[in-house]
Amino acid sequence: MRFFGPWQLLWLLPLAGAIIFLYLLKLRRREVVVSSVMLWTRLLRDVQANAPFQKLRRNLLLLLQLLILLLVILGLSRPYRQVESLGGQSAIIILDGSASMQSRDAGGSRFDAARKQ
Repeated sequence: MRFFGPWQLLWLLPLAGAIIFLYLLKLRRREVVVSSVMLWTRLLRDVQANAPFQKLRRNLLLLLQLLILLLVILGLSRPYRQVESLGGQSAIIILDGSASMQSRDAGGSRFDAARKQ
């Protein structure tokens, strides 16, 4: 597969980095009043979950956003594939049969002139 605009693929790096950076900045802490020391383990897990790259482990929304970004940038880079044609001898010619082609000029109708060409 080739691209008409391969330089468009370079947009993937800063935009994907910006999406990941925004997910790293998102903080999900909440204050919880604890009545017992046994519940501290849950709070420690919440603090550990806010460590960098821990938020990115199982985030379906992040993966979907990166996939959509990849598809949009691939579309903007205009991919194409070169294939060999069959090389047939047939040609299709379409003539306009509207009223404007039926009007008369000096040598006949425009439709007749187009058919002769």
